[in-house]
Amino acid sequence: MLDEQEYQEFVNYLKAELATSDHQELNDFELLIDFYRDYPPDGFDDPDSEFFKEEIERRARKELEDLKERLKKNEGAWLIVDNGKFKAGKSEERLDNKSELERKLSQDEANLLNKPFDELENGEREALLTLFDQKVSRLGTNDEKYRVIKTLCDSYKYSKEKGGVYLKALKNAGNIADDLALGEGFKYYETSAKIYRENYDHDASAEQFKLAIKSAKKTQKSSTVLLTLTRSMRIQYELAGDEDNASIAFLSEKKLERKVNGKKQRGLLHCLSDYGQNPGKVVLWAMGLIVICTLLYALLGIVPSGSNAETQSLFEGCLPWYVILWDSLYFSIVTFTTLGYGDFSPGTGVSRLVANLESLLGLFLTSLFLVALVRKYGR
Repeated sequence: MLDEQEYQEFVNYLKAELATSDHQELNDFELLIDFYRDYPPDGFDDPDSEFFKEEIERRARKELEDLKERLKKNEGAWLIVDNGKFKAGKSEERLDNKSELERKLSQDEANLLNKPFDELENGEREALLTLFDQKVSRLGTNDEKYRVIKTLCDSYKYSKEKGGVYLKALKNAGNIADDLALGEGFKYYETSAKIYRENYDHDASAEQFKLAIKSAKKTQKSSTVLLTLTRSMRIQYELAGDEDNASIAFLSEKKLERKVNGKKQRGLLHCLSDYGQNPGKVVLWAMGLIVICTLLYALLGIVPSGSNAETQSLFEGCLPWYVILWDSLYFSIVTFTTLGYGDFSPGTGVSRLVANLESLLGLFLTSLFLVALVRKYGR
């Protein structure tokens, strides 16, 4: 099935061919094949090969009926689709079954609505926008609204004079495309975001990228598309000085990067510090490590300094349990911070292994905490 851009190209092609036809009628199947010859689909690179000819004929047969139904629905105001022919004129079905919008339009307004985007002049664009605001947005179906607003967006896209009118059209196009689940809404929001970016309105640009991401997720776009949009949103938040939203966007960006690269979305740095964005999370991990090592030292035993000192643990010595836990907590903190006062030492081989691991992890978590702290409050 032709996508929206290919469909509009075919409609313009059909109008041009009908205008040059002697009887203003064309064979539908032959016209579709001619269209594919002039505008080859992706992957069809050699129009002179037998493979190309066979494939476009097969594709034309497959898509012709759906295309005819689509033309009947959308182009009945100027096209008759009947008995293998495309004919210029208003279809009988269309005359008997006009939409509410069509019944309210004058002939000049109908002609303006059906004019290709590349033929609209500046004054006609403004008139079409006024017509959209006054009648199409109020009386038209979502399909009719989208067709008109897309024509406006495509016309303004190649115009030097855009401004707020173009931004308004893009917003409407994005909303309607989302309502119709066409999968194109995010492109309009993205275009709007780029315009705001060019004008250094970074807050507005970031919000438009946010809408683009929401639209892309709704239509299940690829992770690569989401990654590009999320990275652009994060940059705009940073330029706007919105560090809270920039941090959230950065975290989403890193998750998408790992997904695109075929990795699990939650990596080690994400679990420990939200990729250096969350010093509080590092503190919680450090506290957890200190508590766990405290319990291990209390079970395995630590040795006070002195020549006649004996191992003290919950299973050895005569000290109360709370004293054992307090000394073990003290030793765990000293080991974590690598201070090493020397008033206690590990009691067994396993206890020494725990102490070595805690000191190494303490160095790592302390460094990570400082990085996260600077990153969060020093930008």
